[in-house]
Amino acid sequence: MGLLKRVIVFVSVIALGASICHAGESNRDKFPTIKKSQDYVTLGETIDWTAKALGVSDELIKAFAKKEYKLFSVIGDGLTVSSISIQIAEDKYWAAFINSGKFGLMKLFGKFAPQAASRVNTLTIAIDAYVASLKIIHQYWFIPKLTDKVYRLYAEQREVEDPKRAIELVDMKGGFNYIRPVIADVEKRIREEKYKLSEKDLTPKFRKKIQQEAYDLLESTLERRYYRKVLRPMMQAAGKNAQGQTEKYVRTVAKKLEMPTRGKVIDSETGKPIKFVKVGVEKKRYAIQTRGDGSFYLPVPYELVEGRPFHLYAEKEGYE
Repeated sequence: MGLLKRVIVFVSVIALGASICHAGESNRDKFPTIKKSQDYVTLGETIDWTAKALGVSDELIKAFAKKEYKLFSVIGDGLTVSSISIQIAEDKYWAAFINSGKFGLMKLFGKFAPQAASRVNTLTIAIDAYVASLKIIHQYWFIPKLTDKVYRLYAEQREVEDPKRAIELVDMKGGFNYIRPVIADVEKRIREEKYKLSEKDLTPKFRKKIQQEAYDLLESTLERRYYRKVLRPMMQAAGKNAQGQTEKYVRTVAKKLEMPTRGKVIDSETGKPIKFVKVGVEKKRYAIQTRGDGSFYLPVPYELVEGRPFHLYAEKEGYE
């Protein structure tokens, strides 16, 4: 804005989208890490993640989300699937969450990761078994120590049999000598650590109860290890697919997003507002004219400036 007859001056330019300056350039090709959450990802978390992904302010995305609630709901669902897939793949304890929200969770996995399990029911059964094993294991201070030999025998049978039958077949195929010492140790630890009893304190009925607990704990430990192997690739595939779809929806946000820019143009000498001034984005064919009071509203498309900081210009004949 050089000197001529008079100088145009911007007054009170408020650009909600101009806060992208704090982020420099857009992060659209470098999406932020998915936060590991123990619940469905909230709208607030979705807004924060999307703002970081696009390199804009939370305030801008929050205002946009009010108009595009369904779109942000889908992004939140995708982030939830990605987060849960990471947690289960890393063997975190998800029993409480999965039991309380399993129906909704399975709908999400069916939507975002159909190729991870061609039948969503397959994934449901796998997670159910995993959670059931964790529930038992987390009742104890210890986990039975298993040899690789025991697990290999069990895993071979588990491919075609249910858990109880798989252990029975391991016994029949020579695993008895490996399993029996483990069960005996588990029984001893349950008796001493859980019930604070000595061998002589046990009644036949209570001894049978401890034996069953030991057997269930052993089965659950084997099942957890087995389903870690089964679930990990499924969860990794689900998470990867969900993240890819989530990023696609974020690009949809970028196409629709506008950065509302408001301000007023005045005469530098008189201080009066100037109407019909052309105000636009530098180096872009995108402009409007000021109103009678010199004010303007310019919704700058995010895609127009490619998510980068932008500058405005103002021009009118006789001014510079």
